[in-house]
Amino acid sequence: MSRRKITDGLHQRADGRWERKEKINGKMHWFSSMNPAEVWKKRDAAVATGPEEKAKQDAGPIFDTYADKYEESVESPKWSGEMNAAAEAKMPRGLKRGKRQPPTDNQVKIVKDHYLDPDALPAVVYLYTGERRGEACGIILSDIDFEAGIIHIRRHIEHIGNKPHILDGAKTEAGVRDIPLLKMLRDAIEPLRGMAPGTYILGGGSIPLTASQYKHKWVGFWSKHGCVHQKEHTYHYKNRFGVICEYHHTEFVADVCAH
Repeated sequence: MSRRKITDGLHQRADGRWERKEKINGKMHWFSSMNPAEVWKKRDAAVATGPEEKAKQDAGPIFDTYADKYEESVESPKWSGEMNAAAEAKMPRGLKRGKRQPPTDNQVKIVKDHYLDPDALPAVVYLYTGERRGEACGIILSDIDFEAGIIHIRRHIEHIGNKPHILDGAKTEAGVRDIPLLKMLRDAIEPLRGMAPGTYILGGGSIPLTASQYKHKWVGFWSKHGCVHQKEHTYHYKNRFGVICEYHHTEFVADVCAH
């Protein structure tokens, strides 16, 4: 973007702040500051992150691959996690094989040893129900019958980009079912019982977790126990002067896959 002076393309508001409005990847953004250079800095940062956000949007919902075998292994309400049932899960024939690995025995032990940590709740739900991520994210308090010791699976969540979408039923027809509320999971969600019936148990609010909120919660728990690693991303973009630049981004990724 060519300009003769730094304020070209900016608008000065009545309060003295400089502002720029620009559509990036189909979404309108506003950048403002008392310093025009800072406005351009914020704008360039948004342009730099654009390829990453667009890639997330284009990717669409993630296909859940593990759970059915897990569920078969945890039907007894007395089961308390002594066996790592995820290790027995096998990929169906013909499906694309990825690099996801079941949790190790030590990682399962971490969940069991810290099951009362609120940040551990997603991992506790997976360990003691065998649910897919989308189904677990869709559980609200009214789905749980504490007296009967049952969890009703009635909906699941798909994340398109960052936004959660609530869908009736489970991912598969057989997924709409009742599962036992095992003791350690019951103890973990006991502090939530006083909340509204429509509270999503993994977020503690009236709406489901966004993809980024879920990721922050998942990585946050495993980082407490040294089970994360860094992943480097490099993106290329054209700045306002038409010069191709590189943008480097480092994120923390949990060593444990929720699937």
